[in-house]
Amino acid sequence: MNMKTRVAIAALALTAPLCGQVRKLHTRDLTRLSQVQVADHLKRSDIIFIPLGAVETNGIMPSDRDYVSPLAYAMAMADEVDGLYMPGLIWSYPGTTLIAPATVNISPSQGVTFLRSVAQSLLRQGFRRQVYLSSGRARRH
Repeated sequence: MNMKTRVAIAALALTAPLCGQVRKLHTRDLTRLSQVQVADHLKRSDIIFIPLGAVETNGIMPSDRDYVSPLAYAMAMADEVDGLYMPGLIWSYPGTTLIAPATVNISPSQGVTFLRSVAQSLLRQGFRRQVYLSSGRARRH
């Protein structure tokens, strides 16, 4: 095989995946994908994972601690089942830490209204299977 033929084969090998094929997603984070990528993904999978957690005081730990674990679960599950995940829903009812300066407080009824709106929007977009994840931290007494 001469050099010219090798170059032609290499050029075809590099451009063939771009012609008519869906490229592998660079992320499963819904907010970092384009509309075209999400639409293509919905043709094969309609599942999305939505992590939830409060932003509240956690002593010397970061105030988003209650959200980080559900986010990790969502990322791992989305990878496992060819789904997507939606980050950023870190505002929920904090419970007993309402007076702490690191706490963001929304009432349970405000949280339910917000989540219902998110769920309806995702359903309209084609995400028929929605998995909401939350994780409480272990408390020592």
